[in-house]
Amino acid sequence: MLPKTKRRKPKSKLTGNQKKAKIEAAKIEAEKMTAENERLKIEAAREAEKAKIEAEKEIEMAKIAAQRESETEARRNEIEAKSLEIENQLHVRRLESEVQIRTSSSEDSIEHRGINGGMKTLKLPMFNEDKDDLDAYLNRFERACQAYAVNQSINQSKRIYIAPYVAGESDARVGLG
Repeated sequence: MLPKTKRRKPKSKLTGNQKKAKIEAAKIEAEKMTAENERLKIEAAREAEKAKIEAEKEIEMAKIAAQRESETEARRNEIEAKSLEIENQLHVRRLESEVQIRTSSSEDSIEHRGINGGMKTLKLPMFNEDKDDLDAYLNRFERACQAYAVNQSINQSKRIYIAPYVAGESDARVGLG
């Protein structure tokens, strides 16, 4: 066995000034790293703040869009309600008109059905030979007589009632001349 020898660590060949310079360099490097870490923290904080602001903007835009949609829906509902109200008013007016027509026609039939059988209520425009067709006008007269329930028994006297509405050569064609 060989004797054990102590191994010695090799002594640093750096002098005292060199050691101090190395320590100073390490301190400067550590300060640089610390400063870089601070800069990165500040930059990260700025990015986080930007992201927060963007998120708030998006939330605000979503709120505005929802509010507009709500207002639009409210307007639609208001228009629909007005439309329904107008339709209801129109329906009521139609019903009132029907009642009025039924009431007035039943009154007319009671009052004017005497000997003339509804001829008092018969209203026709004047016949114009230049513009109107006599056959069409007479058909209109016949329908009006039916609508106003002119008695068929006075059918011959209808000519008397149509006389004020026709004039000229048409008189002869109707049998009045």
